Amino acid sequence: MIIVHDLPSDVPGLTWKEKNLAMKHQIPMGTLVEVKDSGIRLFVCAYQRDCDGTPLYGLTWDMDDYERFKDTQYRAHFSTGGYSKEDLLIIGDMKTAKPEPCLERIFTLKFRYVCSECKCLILETHDYCVNCGAKIKWKEDDGTPTE
Repeated sequence: MIIVHDLPSDVPGLTWKEKNLAMKHQIPMGTLVEVKDSGIRLFVCAYQRDCDGTPLYGLTWDMDDYERFKDTQYRAHFSTGGYSKEDLLIIGDMKTAKPEPCLERIFTLKFRYVCSECKCLILETHDYCVNCGAKIKWKEDDGTPTE
């Protein structure tokens, strides 16, 4: 069996995968981009690679929540991935650009705690876990849960 990305590329001495792995990601983190086929605007939050080494980009609507949860099992709730540079149109950076107003309305829910009972995410507006019903008391001073 021949795997396509192991075939020689148009660069002498390199396979397609080796050539693609040498390519750098070109869109900076935090850049607001528009997905060309849908028109949705999101922020670049992660650098990824396809199985053949092609640079891909992970996108999110909320960089703060992505940063908070990127190393947890909930990462997939805050980002989507697999977009090539050709799929994206650069709009601006986080300081000067805003995501689509419709996305701001849809994704205004903020998570601030992981339930100690069932490990699901709890919205900042709730004082209980919608999954298991565990009651959460929030500290007034810093908004963290009491133990």
